[in-house]
Amino acid sequence: MGSAGNIHALVMYQGMLHAGGDFRVIGGVAANNVARWDGSAWQPLESAGGNGVDGPVHALVVWDDRLFVGGRFDRAGSRIRADNLAAWDGQAWGTVGRGAGQGLNDSVYALVAGESGLYAGGLFTLANVGESLPAGRVAHWDGQSWQALGSDEGNGMDTAVYALALAGDSLYAGGTFRQVNHGGAVVRANRVARWHEGRWSALGSGSGNGMDSAVYALALHDGELYAGGMFWQANAGDPVTARYIARWDGSRWQSVGSGVDNPVLALAAGSGELFAAGFFGRANMASVIRVNHVARWNGRTWSGLGSGTDRPVRAVLPDRGAVYVAGSFSLAGGRPSERIARFDAGEPAPADQSSASSSPAVSAR
Repeated sequence: MGSAGNIHALVMYQGMLHAGGDFRVIGGVAANNVARWDGSAWQPLESAGGNGVDGPVHALVVWDDRLFVGGRFDRAGSRIRADNLAAWDGQAWGTVGRGAGQGLNDSVYALVAGESGLYAGGLFTLANVGESLPAGRVAHWDGQSWQALGSDEGNGMDTAVYALALAGDSLYAGGTFRQVNHGGAVVRANRVARWHEGRWSALGSGSGNGMDSAVYALALHDGELYAGGMFWQANAGDPVTARYIARWDGSRWQSVGSGVDNPVLALAAGSGELFAAGFFGRANMASVIRVNHVARWNGRTWSGLGSGTDRPVRAVLPDRGAVYVAGSFSLAGGRPSERIARFDAGEPAPADQSSASSSPAVSAR
């Protein structure tokens, strides 16, 4: 039966698929903006007489044996104050903070976690609300306390962070920002930047860096960083043509095939491939392939996942030979599938895979 509202995030936790978005009902079950699929039915994340969170969910990540849920909400369950970030341990909801403080003071759009802890990105300017710490759109939770990311009295970004990725001891952030280490010794970084060894840096070569428009998604694949978003050119200022998706090889930006025809909203790596999803209908613009909102890149060529979906895909999750997709669609592979579907990654593409037609209209994220 799918979801009654858009889905923005997917993750596996405790062997079950978890989905977050802007819904009140999924699979015919009452569930507030986040739910889990046990293999046969949807279930709410329920404790203390309430379930889910009271506003949209935009990001999910697993760390420290808990599911962290980020978005724009005030409460988790029915009673717990959780400013835009909450933690679910499989049985009950908890806050993320120190002392009398917790959470973040505005929307969370991205979460990523590794050995060093949990990182959040979004629109916020303060972390640990109640005992507030200035943190410009990105912050770090080490399990005990929140930290800002900056040097020389600066921290974070001047505008929104929509995507985060971790590679070893390097954190990559993408969004709409033009400056990092805001308020201190500012570093010019066009919509994508790296945090490493206590300092921010731009990603570019020659006289260019970053992108000419927003970055909505980041992922690591085959040792390289991939970025997707609204942009048309990478290495802004000394541009490289990169239609809505680009890769950073450690020293320069490069195109990914010949890109796609509309913005990319989600990226995920799995099974030796990179999966991209978004508003686009066609990939490989030099020799067009119809893909309908979701595609895979094997390092050389683009291909589709069956006949794709009828409307944008906002989240993609490869898992053990399957690929889960979610967003605002009603059809997947030509079949009714309200906003969430599962694709068998071994299924061959349809016979009309190479045909092209007009692209869908782009709407705001």
